[in-house]
Amino acid sequence: MKTVINNTVLLFDMGGVLIDYPGAGRLLKWMPEGTSEEELNRRWHGSRSIRLFESGKCDEKTFADDMITELSFQTDRDSFLEEFRLIPGGFLPHATGILDRLKDFPTACFSNTNKLQWERLESEFGLEEHFDKCFLSYKIGLTKPDREAFLYVVEKLGVSPEQMYFFDDTDVNVNMAKAVGMNAYRVRGTAELETRLRELFPSLV
Repeated sequence: MKTVINNTVLLFDMGGVLIDYPGAGRLLKWMPEGTSEEELNRRWHGSRSIRLFESGKCDEKTFADDMITELSFQTDRDSFLEEFRLIPGGFLPHATGILDRLKDFPTACFSNTNKLQWERLESEFGLEEHFDKCFLSYKIGLTKPDREAFLYVVEKLGVSPEQMYFFDDTDVNVNMAKAVGMNAYRVRGTAELETRLRELFPSLV
């Protein structure tokens, strides 16, 4: 990891901040008639099966079978996994430009994700080359917003939380980051991220 400059390490969530993550709407076609996209996303994000898969505690076949049962999807395992794999898009506009301008500073990503989606994104977009470290929930066995996940990142980065600036699109994650001592900010998309970075570090971007 690069030498910490100006007592600053920049830590980024991926989906909704740097990566396009539209939610589970593309799976709505398999839900019972009358189910809204809002309802699907609410149940999706509250699913224990998602949490287990994103913390690396079950394999993809078990995950698919559990989700099909839990949400009453009218589809088969293979079709579900292929659609699930394609949910996240690539980098949002200007994301790589922002990261390139931060290349002299220590950066890390901290993402709730899974092997199926991350490996596809890494293959297509080379995500990891833009960061000094990547903390991926399915690899570390911990997920946001659990306190243990944030403390794990602090320990592995080897700097005090007060030196970290964390950017995430979800209030609960931002609040936990603040609770462990990080400087944390809710941002949605690259426009908000760039505005916040300019406010905090005028010389960085």
